[in-house]
Amino acid sequence: MRIRSVILAAAIPLLLLLAAVNGALLYFQSEAEMRRGLDARALAVVVTTAEFLSAMDDPAAQLSSAPRRAALASAARHVEGLEGLVLVDAAGRATALVPPARSWSPGRAAPRAAAEVGALTNVGGNRHVVARARVAGGG
Repeated sequence: MRIRSVILAAAIPLLLLLAAVNGALLYFQSEAEMRRGLDARALAVVVTTAEFLSAMDDPAAQLSSAPRRAALASAARHVEGLEGLVLVDAAGRATALVPPARSWSPGRAAPRAAAEVGALTNVGGNRHVVARARVAGGG
């Protein structure tokens, strides 16, 4: 074998391997960035809503009025990808502020931190981004 043949025989598989590794790294990096972006968007929505609800004396009672519920639903339509917004009070009662597109039951346990983001997988295997924040008065 000549040197040119040996170099080509060694270089071509190495270049193909380098291209495959580069593609895999790019894929996993973009997937991680998308997840962080979704988590940040969900956290922003839930923290903003929790702060507004914390300013109310009885959020569930005040949000039962039709104009407030319509205003909240109108504001929620501007958040791309938001499928539902649920207020869980200290007693564990769930009030759908924005009715979820798919049925699921929110966790009743209080968040470990002031605000947290986690993934939820439903029965069909679909992944949802779930963010939780504490509301003053226990919710």
